[in-house]
This record gives sequence, structure tokens and C-alpha cells, in this order.
Amino acid sequence: MKEKLQKVPLVEIAGHRRVLIENHMGVLAYSLERIQIKVTYGQLVVTGEKLNLTQLCSEQLVITGNIQSVALERRAS
Repeated sequence: MKEKLQKVPLVEIAGHRRVLIENHMGVLAYSLERIQIKVTYGQLVVTGEKLNLTQLCSEQLVITGNIQSVALERRAS
């Protein structure tokens, strides 16, 4: 049986001011202190201050602001 290929998220962090996320599946929650992004096996959570989605398209998004953390929360399998 063939397994369906899933898009693996790619996260690029540039210092504490910019995060690029490729192969996402949408924004789950958005505030100035916390942004949750859906990925194939859970969610990415970006926390900080004055967070802003400066670029958003179907394949990638860019978050700017004072980034404090980027965490992967995997869903139970």
C-alpha cells in the first residue's frame, strides 16, 4: 500500500525578529503575543511581542516582531 506523501514544514529563524514557515496548513490563532500555525503532524506556536504576519500565502508565511520562542506541539499518534 502506497503512503501519501505529506508536506514537511520548514522553519527558518532569522535572529529574534523574523520566522519563515513553509508548507503550513493555515493559521489557527493570532494575537500580538502568540501565533499558532497548523502543520501536518501538529502545530507550531510562535510567542513574543508585537507579532505580525507580514506575508501569508498558501505555501509559506512570515512572522515578524520580537520573537521569544518557536515550539512544535505534536499531536498524539
